[in-house]
Amino acid sequence: SFDMPLPETVYIYYGSEMGTGQGFAEDLGAFLEKNGIHNTVLDIDEFEDDDIVNQELCIFFFSTYGKGMPTRSSRAFFAWMKSHCGDNTMLSKMQYAMFGLGDHNYPQYQAASILGDQLLQKMGAKPIMELRKGDAAENIDGDFEAWEKDLFEKLKSM
Repeated sequence: SFDMPLPETVYIYYGSEMGTGQGFAEDLGAFLEKNGIHNTVLDIDEFEDDDIVNQELCIFFFSTYGKGMPTRSSRAFFAWMKSHCGDNTMLSKMQYAMFGLGDHNYPQYQAASILGDQLLQKMGAKPIMELRKGDAAENIDGDFEAWEKDLFEKLKSM
């Protein structure tokens, strides 16, 4: 297993259209902080390529909207990943987990999170757990709460 000890700071990024992903990211950040896991919550459009390549543990919230598109705020990050996904060492320091937000009534359900998950791995990042898909047409709050518990157990075991 690739699991390294928890780094000093966990970076939590969200790409949110309607604010749900941002709310989940902030809830997760507060929950982890309360449990002794220091973290920083950032809008993905604030990512800096020379910082993110050195971040050892990142949590991503990616929303899919419209016809399978990443949110406007995520576009620069997705473009950056696409232009570097031939380099499988670029994110080799990174472990990550991802929560995807979508609505299964749309044909391209979770397209952005699925693509983001694939691109991160092509760049050498290692998932600590499988992509979890939250469904806004069902009970996305329940999906998030269950995933948050699973993620916390995983982080505690590292």
